[in-house]
Amino acid sequence: MPTTYTRPPDTVAPIVAEFHDGLTERAFMDSLIAYARRCGWRVYHDQDSRRNEPGFPDIVMTNGRVVYFVELKAQKGRVSKAQQAWLDDLGGSTTHHARVWRPSDRDEFVEVIERDAREPQVR
Repeated sequence: MPTTYTRPPDTVAPIVAEFHDGLTERAFMDSLIAYARRCGWRVYHDQDSRRNEPGFPDIVMTNGRVVYFVELKAQKGRVSKAQQAWLDDLGGSTTHHARVWRPSDRDEFVEVIERDAREPQVR
């Protein structure tokens, strides 16, 4: 019976060893967020998402040039239909905008919403 090669622990880079298959989703998220922040990324994670729109990704991160919307799962975790719908829409977007909208900006946001309208989304 063939044996599987296992790399000795001393040859694994410390950061690689930090991210392993046995991590819980929470431990993985905490490690990833800490690492991203140490590398200069701005990371957002809602600590209590129970009142949020179902399926929105766990974290939003940017380095000022690119934005990632990321759903984090344990190695065997499953993505829900609502999570996949958000990821499909966000991943299929070719343009991202950053705006502040106030009630006085109603003409702009009504124009944007109506111009790019599509069928209502099922929840």
